[in-house]
Amino acid sequence: MTKYEEISAAAQQGRVEFVAYRDRSWQNLFTLVRGFINYCGIPDGQISFRRWNGLDGAERDYTRPEDGGMWTLPGAVEFDDEDNYWHLGIYVSLTKPGLFPPNWFSFVLCVSEDKGQLMAKIGLVGRPQPVDPLNQPQLASFYDFIIGECLRLIKEPRRSQPAKEIGFETTPYEPTGGEKEKAIGTSV
Repeated sequence: MTKYEEISAAAQQGRVEFVAYRDRSWQNLFTLVRGFINYCGIPDGQISFRRWNGLDGAERDYTRPEDGGMWTLPGAVEFDDEDNYWHLGIYVSLTKPGLFPPNWFSFVLCVSEDKGQLMAKIGLVGRPQPVDPLNQPQLASFYDFIIGECLRLIKEPRRSQPAKEIGFETTPYEPTGGEKEKAIGTSV
């Protein structure tokens, strides 16, 4: 085998491994999202996905498709080279379609692997934690954390725009037109 063939084979193997990792991450995100929907009893049509715009800092947004449609889970998932996690913006509508004012909350669910173990965090700087998708008590604890943070933010007295913590943002108004949902986290 020539050095060229060796490099080519290594590149091909690296690609195969990355695609397998991506597919496992999509499956893990699907499992966590489906579990969250079932755990919370979220009605059909009340959850949608937002995709990271690829920017950082204050410019980071998780948005709908430009055509106003809906992302599929694989279409909304983006890999962030900075933290080596797959990011998925999750938007949950709390009002039935057509009712005013719409209420909602959103958060960013991030997954990665560490030595074959699924790692998950909420928001950009949330605390990574191992999650076993087959361990129902552990999943319930993870979902309860998300729900607890959402409820805490919703129940806080509003004197100004809500602080963005742990990847959550809640609002009594749904953005329209070109406005974008932000889900920027800070550590707790």
